[in-house]
Amino acid sequence: MSPNNERKKGSKEDDGSDEDHLRSSLLPRDINSAANELHTNLNRLITQRLPLALPLSTNDPAVYATGLLHFARIYIAFESAWDAQILTRNTKDLPLGDERTVAILQQLYLPILFRTSRLKNDLSLLLKLSPDEVSAHLEAPNLVSTYISERIAAKPHVLIAYAWVMYMALFNGGRWIRSQLVSARDSSWKSFPHDHNDSEVAPGGPGEAGLSFWHFDGLQDGEDIKSEFRLRIAGIEHLLEPQEWSDIVAEAPHIFRRCTIIVEELDSIMATRRMRTGLPATMPGLFTTMLRYIKGDETSRDSRVEDSAIRSA
Repeated sequence: MSPNNERKKGSKEDDGSDEDHLRSSLLPRDINSAANELHTNLNRLITQRLPLALPLSTNDPAVYATGLLHFARIYIAFESAWDAQILTRNTKDLPLGDERTVAILQQLYLPILFRTSRLKNDLSLLLKLSPDEVSAHLEAPNLVSTYISERIAAKPHVLIAYAWVMYMALFNGGRWIRSQLVSARDSSWKSFPHDHNDSEVAPGGPGEAGLSFWHFDGLQDGEDIKSEFRLRIAGIEHLLEPQEWSDIVAEAPHIFRRCTIIVEELDSIMATRRMRTGLPATMPGLFTTMLRYIKGDETSRDSRVEDSAIRSA
């Protein structure tokens, strides 16, 4: 029995509680299972490297901002594609199949989850760049955004894989990462503008300054949003065709490979800094190197490797 049919069978008496919906949600189980090994490896890589952005390694937020800059492209790419898909619902000449897919994405659409504006705000504050400068860089064509746009254009339903993988990462391990970064910001980030005013920071005010990406609106620290998102995933499962289900599950390993390559690219940037200066890559001079990278003066030697590795996966 296909996952789709299994879900449909269970949905005929779909009058249970929210907890019943979550227990019977099969798509997250399949996504997690397909990417379990890659997920474990990525967690290990990030956990090993996070101390490079913290005291005792550095008192400069540049190292953290470098990593955030790279991962931001994933969120911005799939969120902008999701917005575009929702906008097409107003187009009356959509083919029937496309209309059905857009309706599924509309049902899952939860703008309070979106990270794009928070990422731009954080990077503007951390890098001391104007919002327009940050947007221009992040929205310029790049390998990450091109790859994701092409995948979603070909199979819009794979957006569901990106949403599940990237948002659940924030709800789970992201909480621990946030706690480490908040401590570093408040105690050690010497170049961080601690005298900012409320209008410069983020939706949540000064407590989120520079780290609003990791925060959620509301009084429950995102737990209510997480539950709503999981319910919406469970609610669309029975609408998916078997091939769509398979496509979504198959996309998850690609996402984790993409994230792993980003970590490797960051390793290369850090190593290049060490080779050029003879100083540790975590010294404040990295801030200048990163700004050149942002403005297009530096070309990562791993870009071609990143693209070919993903496309051959």
